[in-house]
Amino acid sequence: MEDNDRNFLRENCLKRFYMEPQSLVRKSLAVLIAQLAKVGSENDRPWNSLFEEISSKADEKNEEGVRVMSIYLLRVLLEVAGEHFGHYHEDLAKFFIGNMKDKSWEIRKQTMMATLSLSLRVNDDNLAKEFTDVIPLCL
Repeated sequence: MEDNDRNFLRENCLKRFYMEPQSLVRKSLAVLIAQLAKVGSENDRPWNSLFEEISSKADEKNEEGVRVMSIYLLRVLLEVAGEHFGHYHEDLAKFFIGNMKDKSWEIRKQTMMATLSLSLRVNDDNLAKEFTDVIPLCL
């Protein structure tokens, strides 16, 4: 696939994901984005920057609904293509710890589920334990 086509798909899928009012369509878009990221993550900078984009949308300055959708998208990405996010382990740990302390139960819940998704994909037992050890912060 041409670079322009990949970039077009990525930008429009992400835009549509955040605009989509129907939950089922939004969930399907999340899976599509994750599958595209999995295929496109090898030496493909736009897909590799996806975590940074999701992280910025999940920032406290954004409204709760956008934050929840962002963490949900991250969770799906980690379920489908978690092995491609290995170089983000430290950033993910900081992201998870910060969100586990959020006042919103929905944000804490999505973060806990994303943490579990990643811990199931990690091939290092010590690293998986590090991620699952942050879960009690949200309870």
